Amino acid sequence: MRMRFIFHKFAALMAIVLTFSDAAAQEINAVNLETKAAAERDADTDINKLLWFGAGMGVGIIGTAVGVFAGCAIGSRIDPPEPSGFLYFQSSTGEEVGTLIGAAAGCLLPLLGICSYPVHPPSGRFIGKSPEYVELYTNTYKAKVRSLRTKFAAGGVSTGCGLIILSLVASVAR
Repeated sequence: MRMRFIFHKFAALMAIVLTFSDAAAQEINAVNLETKAAAERDADTDINKLLWFGAGMGVGIIGTAVGVFAGCAIGSRIDPPEPSGFLYFQSSTGEEVGTLIGAAAGCLLPLLGICSYPVHPPSGRFIGKSPEYVELYTNTYKAKVRSLRTKFAAGGVSTGCGLIILSLVASVAR
């Protein structure tokens, strides 16, 4: 009889502990979700999408142009054309391959630089917040800003690269 009484008390105590720990876990989960949502919302409103698209397009045009000329120059050193030419006018295989590799590097390398550009959330948003909130908000904010910057810059880079490639194709077609 005594053992049964102890078992019932233990079971009741465990039910109470589990109930309160589940409620605490749900509250922490709700706070985490709210923090992540606030960070993503702030990141979306803080980033200048047109600026990053324009930056991507600018570095895409410049990077591709530099890559094309550098690749062509390197390719002509490796496999000189007969007679010498420049940019597909009496070009060699080395120039053509160098031009393509240079164009690809000119498109991708600036995008890597944009992806690694540092992100700093405004510190005024952390006044009176717990260290856990600050850490979760900062990590979520940085990830969202990096994602948005990369997305819009990639659109700009692809537009800039496309313009350079179209101009090269148009100049060769003449």
